[in-house]
Amino acid sequence: MNIAYRTDVGKTRVANEDAVLVLINSNNDIFVCAVADGMGGHKGGGTASATALDILRKRLISLDGKDVEEYVRSLEKIVADINDELLERARYDTSLQGMGSTITACIVHENMMIVFHIGDSRLYILHENQLKQITKDHSLVQRLVDEGRLTQDEAATHPNRNVLLKALGSTEHLTADILEVPLPPNVKILLCSDGLTSMIGDNQIKEILQKNTCEAATDKLIAAANSAGGRDNISVIICDTGEMM
Repeated sequence: MNIAYRTDVGKTRVANEDAVLVLINSNNDIFVCAVADGMGGHKGGGTASATALDILRKRLISLDGKDVEEYVRSLEKIVADINDELLERARYDTSLQGMGSTITACIVHENMMIVFHIGDSRLYILHENQLKQITKDHSLVQRLVDEGRLTQDEAATHPNRNVLLKALGSTEHLTADILEVPLPPNVKILLCSDGLTSMIGDNQIKEILQKNTCEAATDKLIAAANSAGGRDNISVIICDTGEMM
């Protein structure tokens, strides 16, 4: 497994409120990648995304040596605990009120990937020159697309395109989308914040992934988003499974 990652402040933001996590177990056979995009102002957004991934990291490290099924069984509790922690901090620190975060993450073991997702960060897979979005945005515009009231092109420029229907820290009871995705050999996995996908389209993402190594593609995706305006923080993780499956 070859993994590259990078996070960038973009062209217009003062601070980077994104966070990324890459974690490999001691047996070198379980890989975890995660992107979190914080919201709620400079302090709140950065605190939310960092807290989310710090809790995730600590919980998964505590599972080192366990089988992958134990990781999966722990996911709902981990998500609930992250959500509770964000809500609790916001109750006692007025400067953090309204903070929240997306989370999009995957656990890869052999020929299987478990994805868990809240918000509008995304996970894609590239296989045999086909780019497929695995996650579905928890956003107002995605709901309108699902209802047939907007096209995807209209959603991309809609004034309410940044309105989320689900985020960590937004409500007491929160569940993540949890998906089991079979992985053939030679797949590239992309996790990214919306600072990438709001700036460049899937065709450009696909072309960059096809033509470059993980390291080069990471840099080129961020450069492309910044060239298109860089209106948000940009985070990218790319994993190339190779023949490991």
